[in-house]
Amino acid sequence: MSRILDDIKVGDWITINVRGKTTLERVKSVSSLFVCTDTYKFTRYGQTWPKPVGIIARPASLAEIEKLQPE
Repeated sequence: MSRILDDIKVGDWITINVRGKTTLERVKSVSSLFVCTDTYKFTRYGQTWPKPVGIIARPASLAEIEKLQPE
């Protein structure tokens, strides 16, 4: 399994999939093992911590981020 959140930095956006619904959240803190938002704590593999419960994260695409910007 690849560490899909390895290049994430504080302030980056990640896409979170919760039971088929996707949301975007901004990264609040990172460490060598974890990536945290206001709501979730993920391992660098994109799984929630301490228990993987089917919620996964990945870096947000530019198109997803642009949809958040007001026109």
